[in-house]
Amino acid sequence: MKKKTLYAIAYCLSLISVLTAGGDKPVFYQLIYNADNVAGTVSINGFTIAELDGQSGSGSASLNVWLTGENEISADVKKSDGEQPCSFSVGLSKMSAGDIVDTMGKGNVFSIEKTDADFKAGKTVTVTKKFKSALNFSSHLAKTQAADEKEIIAYAVKIHGLFAKKDANAIIREFSVKLEDYDTAFSSSGSAGEFKSMLTDEILKGKVEKLDTVKLKLIKEGPSGCIWRVVQGTNELIRIVLPDGGIMEMPVYIGKINGEMKVVR
Repeated sequence: MKKKTLYAIAYCLSLISVLTAGGDKPVFYQLIYNADNVAGTVSINGFTIAELDGQSGSGSASLNVWLTGENEISADVKKSDGEQPCSFSVGLSKMSAGDIVDTMGKGNVFSIEKTDADFKAGKTVTVTKKFKSALNFSSHLAKTQAADEKEIIAYAVKIHGLFAKKDANAIIREFSVKLEDYDTAFSSSGSAGEFKSMLTDEILKGKVEKLDTVKLKLIKEGPSGCIWRVVQGTNELIRIVLPDGGIMEMPVYIGKINGEMKVVR
């Protein structure tokens, strides 16, 4: 199954070893999904977490940094091959650092299952479930200020330029809101240092693909309607060819907080 996993989530998971070493075991809100012959998207509070392309498979993602206290998981899926049976399930588990994720299992908080009988040809099935969390990032995810398209594009160009110039310190400053929230989400104090190490040791050693402003598009995400993911055509804003030949894409979510544009996720 093709899963478009966001780098922001991958970075979440990269912090687990750091957090565990500190002795504390923060709670992880873990999304688990299984799909067979369905296509669509899975989201948390309006942020797309996974894209399903109709093949069979399973996946999981930590939700901590996407939580707003009053949360909603939503999936919009439809049968891919109308001649074949299909199924879909999505669930939520609460875990501690070091616990093993059973992607084929059910969530220990809740699980919703849809069988072939629930799907009609060509029709989208919507699954939603609300839950509360102690973690609440609504001030940065649900209460961002409105910004016009020119502001957003200009800031996206600025962020791309910082990666092109390999300016790790300036990147850290613009990502400060996101990094502070990661510290809160995972009971850590080392997100900025960890991210800077990743930048200097790996990410910025690669070649940042050139920016074509004509291809820039804004995708509205999140619960507020005021957070924007900026993409370049079918690629993320930041796309880097790493020294080993691999390609890394980093989604960038932009919002205005206290009158300033910031990378919020």
